[in-house]
Amino acid sequence: MGKGLLNDIETHKEYTLPIILVAVFLIVVSNVGIDYITELLDLNVIIQDFAILGDDFVNTLGAISIFIYGFVPSAFRIIGTTGFFLALIADGVNPFILIILGALGEALGSSVLYLVGRLLFKHLQNKGIDRKMASTDHLLAKYRIFVYFSIAFIGTAGDIIMLVSGHQRIGILKIFPFLILGNFFKYSIWLMITIEQMNLG
Repeated sequence: MGKGLLNDIETHKEYTLPIILVAVFLIVVSNVGIDYITELLDLNVIIQDFAILGDDFVNTLGAISIFIYGFVPSAFRIIGTTGFFLALIADGVNPFILIILGALGEALGSSVLYLVGRLLFKHLQNKGIDRKMASTDHLLAKYRIFVYFSIAFIGTAGDIIMLVSGHQRIGILKIFPFLILGNFFKYSIWLMITIEQMNLG
């Protein structure tokens, strides 16, 4: 029975995640409005907002801080960046840009942890310890869509998974898109909810 359930998950995993994403997107749209989201994605608006970030030192510092915060492993994050997000949004910066900065920072930070794990793999090989690349049946490889999408939501546990992934040599090019997607999803939902709360206040 357990095996049949796993086979069923394997068969339908490529459909489950997109369905969840679409459902949550529809919930967000229903709360903040499609017009607001369409305006955020307008190319001219995005270009103007990048100019705002570049022309103001405080805004530039805030944007860099958001990126660096995401880049730092979860275990070493002492303070949050909510204040930077709110200040930049209040100054007219497009939330979409901030979401990209945060998501990219976290995905790249996770990739650094992956590289650390990979260096450990090479170190063990140099010491004469036989290590083999993970097979396609490895849990992290087999369920990479769910595993690496969820990295954004599980904090330090996600950092450990990235170290193990590098050590097991799970292909980074196969998992990086899911790191980006998971973090983009996380920041989008959190920021849209925050903006809605600000509007209600």
